[in-house]
Amino acid sequence: MKQYIFIITMILLPISASLAQTSCVTPPTCAEMGYTQTESECAGKEIVRCPFDLSVVFCPNDGCDFSEYPLTECPANATCLEFTCGSTTQYQFAQCEIGYIDYDTFWCPQN
Repeated sequence: MKQYIFIITMILLPISASLAQTSCVTPPTCAEMGYTQTESECAGKEIVRCPFDLSVVFCPNDGCDFSEYPLTECPANATCLEFTCGSTTQYQFAQCEIGYIDYDTFWCPQN
């Protein structure tokens, strides 16, 4: 009985190794994962190193994304959400204050 188990194991072992090789996935490159900066480009900032190439880094706080906060000031008679990054503050229109009309144009004329 032990002979059969040994023979079956010896037959299945190369087959399973072959299957494992065909199912391997190539990991993404550092650039594909966003690690495109050097340590000198991120001087004075927080850095995250690529796990595959420690000379390539990413600065997560490299810039500010104001795409959802397009206003440089909150309109009169409006309530806004505020986003500050570094020394810059920008706003997102939320709603008109009570007693003013909201025309979805970032201004609130009096009723």
